[in-house]
Amino acid sequence: MRIVEPHDGDVFVAEPGARIAVVARGATRPAWELNGKALAASEDRWTLALARGRWTLRAREGAHADAVTFTVGDRLPRSHRAGFTVANGSGFLSHQIGFRRADTRAWSLD
Repeated sequence: MRIVEPHDGDVFVAEPGARIAVVARGATRPAWELNGKALAASEDRWTLALARGRWTLRAREGAHADAVTFTVGDRLPRSHRAGFTVANGSGFLSHQIGFRRADTRAWSLD
C-alpha cells in the first residue's frame, strides 16, 4: 500500500475552502491518521480541507502502512515569488514556495 496523493514534502497554499485529494493505492479501506489522530475517512480516495501547519498523514491496512508529510502555508506576496516556473513530470509546478497541484481533481465519499 502507498499514499500517492499528496506527495511527501508537498507544500500547499492555504486558501478559504481549499481541499486536497488524498489517494492510497493497494488498499481498499485503510485507517487514516493525521498527526497521530484517527480520522473518520476509511476509503482509498477522499478530500482533506487545508489548514496551516505541518501535517503527517498515515494510512494503515493490516500489516501495511505508509505516511507522507506536507506543509500548508500562506501565499508569498507577488513581489517575492520566483520569476519562473518549472513543470515536472508528475503534474506539479515547482515554485519558490514548493509544489502546488497543476490540476484540480477531487474526490468525495458520496
